[in-house]
Amino acid sequence: MTSAVLLLAWALADPPPGDAYRLPPLRVISSGRVFNYQYRNRLRWRLEYERDRDGALHAALEEAQHLYEVWDAAEGAHPDWNASPGTRAGYLRKLRVLLGPDAYRRMELPPCVPTWRFNEEGR
Repeated sequence: MTSAVLLLAWALADPPPGDAYRLPPLRVISSGRVFNYQYRNRLRWRLEYERDRDGALHAALEEAQHLYEVWDAAEGAHPDWNASPGTRAGYLRKLRVLLGPDAYRRMELPPCVPTWRFNEEGR
């Protein structure tokens, strides 16, 4: 119970604004977010025509949507992003919750798309 309370307190506390300076360059984050958007559109198109792969494509789409949320939050939290400090702080809080304590401490973003599914794409 104590660890759950600590995790909740960590998630609700405001992260230091300087944490955003540890993010990758904005152009890298923006291109990853755009690539994710295009990947999700491709999956939606495939869902219409590959009914036999419906389950795998839906799972890939859900994973890609989660990754999009991470990359979108990283873009919104970036200090070079054109937004108010309050808006960037909100994105930074969201990013912290999405990444979890360890990845956030390292400021380690996951891949922008579920690359572990790429071997399945040709099947």
